[in-house]
Amino acid sequence: MLKKASADLSKYFILFLVFSLFNRVETQNLNYSLDWESGNFIVDAKNLMRNLTLQNGHHLLSGEGFEGNILLSSATSISLTESLPSMPLFSTLYHVSENLWMGGLFSGYMAGDNVIILSGYVMELMPGDISQGKVPLCLELSRRSLDGANDFSLKTIGISLTKRTNFNSILLRYGISSSFFDVIFRSKPYDFQESLPNRLKGQVNSIIGTAELSYGKFISGLKLNLTNKGVSFMISISALLKS
Repeated sequence: MLKKASADLSKYFILFLVFSLFNRVETQNLNYSLDWESGNFIVDAKNLMRNLTLQNGHHLLSGEGFEGNILLSSATSISLTESLPSMPLFSTLYHVSENLWMGGLFSGYMAGDNVIILSGYVMELMPGDISQGKVPLCLELSRRSLDGANDFSLKTIGISLTKRTNFNSILLRYGISSSFFDVIFRSKPYDFQESLPNRLKGQVNSIIGTAELSYGKFISGLKLNLTNKGVSFMISISALLKS
C-alpha cells in the first residue's frame, strides 16, 4: 500500500507542479508596508488585515472523503477588493478517523521586497453516517500565520460551519465563517512609538460557498468568501491517496 501511495504521489506531484506554474507567483506592486503617517492609520491597517484574513481564510477541500487516507491540494486565492497579490496555497489533509480530517497548509510568495510565508494547521469534522454517505454538515477549525512583512505579522483563528448537498456530480457546500485576527506591528518609526498601537485585533464574518467536482481520485473546486467589506475566491485541485 505504501509503495502504491508513493507511486501515486510522484504522479500527482507533477500535476500539482504544472498547476502551480499557472499561479504566476512573482514580485507584486504591493509590498505590505503601512503608511505610519496616515491620519487614518488604524482604519487603513484594519481594512488591510481584514482583506488578508478574508483571502487566506478559505476552508479546504475534502470531497466526499471516503476514497482515500491522504488528500493533497494546490490552490490560488484571489482578492477582488484590494490590490493584493494572488496567494498560492498547498495543503495536506490526513483522514484520521471516519469523520475527521487533520492537516496543514503552506504558501510562499514575493510581495515587493518581502518574502511572505503563510502556514497553519486545520481540523475538519464531518458528523454523520459516513458508511451511508450522509454527511450533511462540516465543521472546520483552523489556525494560520502570515509572516515576512517588515511592518507586521498576522495570525488568525477561523471557524466555519457548512451544509453539504449533492447536486448530480457536484458537491455544494455553503454556510458561514468567522475569522479572528491578531496583528503585531513592527518597524514603527521612532517618533510614532507612543501614538500608534503595538497590536490590533478584529473579526471577519463571511458567507462561504464551494462547488466541488470529483472525477476519480481528483477533486476540483471553486470557493467564494463574501462579506460586506470584500470578496475573495479560490480555485483548487486535489487528489486522494490511499496509504
